[in-house]
Amino acid sequence: MTFKMMKNGYNSQDHEDTRRRKVVIICGESEIGKSTQTRGIIENYTDGMVTALDFNSEIDYLAEIPLEMVPKQNKGNYKVTTVNWQRFIELCRINYPEKGGKKKGLIVFEDASGYIKSQEHKPLMALMTGVRHRKLDILFIFHQLWRIPPFVMDQAQELVLFKTGEAQDKGDVKKFRHGDRIMKAFEEVEKNPNVHHFEIVKLTGYYE
Repeated sequence: MTFKMMKNGYNSQDHEDTRRRKVVIICGESEIGKSTQTRGIIENYTDGMVTALDFNSEIDYLAEIPLEMVPKQNKGNYKVTTVNWQRFIELCRINYPEKGGKKKGLIVFEDASGYIKSQEHKPLMALMTGVRHRKLDILFIFHQLWRIPPFVMDQAQELVLFKTGEAQDKGDVKKFRHGDRIMKAFEEVEKNPNVHHFEIVKLTGYYE
């Protein structure tokens, strides 16, 4: 399985070349551990190129490249800043390197609500549901549960939930599949005195 959760981040171990792509959501407020986990995922990822779309210039540990350079990269970790995130997605779908006949790599959406609020979901949905590109793993970073669209949650295998700073009734988690699991994790995180505590919620489509 790719980037399985550990105490110090995710470990990229692809034991089976026929595996599907994996979608993971990290949700939590600022300065509670999201960046540490994201960095751990990126630094331990071994299944291909990693490109992070840094909408608000929050990632400070990756080299920055312009959007038009994405098709020319073959390996390594890169940060892209652009307002044209739909074009970014299309470039990733078309130009990510292939391994074993399939696109392989990780795409990170930092502060994902910045892209999704535009309501132009088609390129993102195509990236997440396209069988031909199922080797591309996706990592979404959100600050609050209520900002996560149901179609993103439905496609995810794991939700890594930190403290979000939102009231328990602020986000209607019932709109999500497995909303009961999410609410249980939310309550466990909020009552834990450790500000960096997180819970991992296994969601629809989870596989071993």
